[in-house]
Amino acid sequence: MRTSFAASTVLASGLLVSVPTLAHNPNQSNIRVAHCWAEDTEVVCRSTRALSGAWNHVPVQVFAAADNLLHATKTDGQGRVRFERPPGAFHVLIGDKPGEAVEVDWRDVDAETTRRRETR
Repeated sequence: MRTSFAASTVLASGLLVSVPTLAHNPNQSNIRVAHCWAEDTEVVCRSTRALSGAWNHVPVQVFAAADNLLHATKTDGQGRVRFERPPGAFHVLIGDKPGEAVEVDWRDVDAETTRRRETR
């Protein structure tokens, strides 16, 4: 039996699309999410797992633009942390395990602050 080129192409395309799905099925509850926003002169961050709630007691590091460590702490029992906003550009690294850490930079903080003000 001879298959047509079109049928072979459709079959091959279907296999290519489904292979990554079969090879990688992440547990959605373990996806880390972080939101940071400004409150007066401080930055507040809340870290969660997508489906299972607070991502608490995890390391938090605040870096200047040149990757100089400015502050190190941990999130509280509700996955929150509060720190003085650094001058200039900065980024926040929440978590310390490869594949689990979430990075938020100062532009994300500004965007989330604006979004929160607009939804009040």
